[in-house]
Amino acid sequence: MEWSRSWWWRDLQKVCKEGGGEGWFQQHIAWKLGGDDKVKFWEDVWIGNNNLQSLYPRLFTLSLNPGLKVNEVREWVYAEWQWNLR
Repeated sequence: MEWSRSWWWRDLQKVCKEGGGEGWFQQHIAWKLGGDDKVKFWEDVWIGNNNLQSLYPRLFTLSLNPGLKVNEVREWVYAEWQWNLR
């Protein structure tokens, strides 16, 4: 993820892990999906607490393009968003 390259985020994660144990930081933050061109559909956690790759491993292995971003797998069709997974 982009934020993992930032010194500020890295330091904040260290502090939070020391105070609350492994994974505390990730459990208490949420992404607002505004930059759907940066969020990886299968690999990033953007729905619930797990990534879709972990929740649906069979679908992930069948995907022809596993590295796609969210904006690359959705389409605006007849006034509604539809998923277009290949």
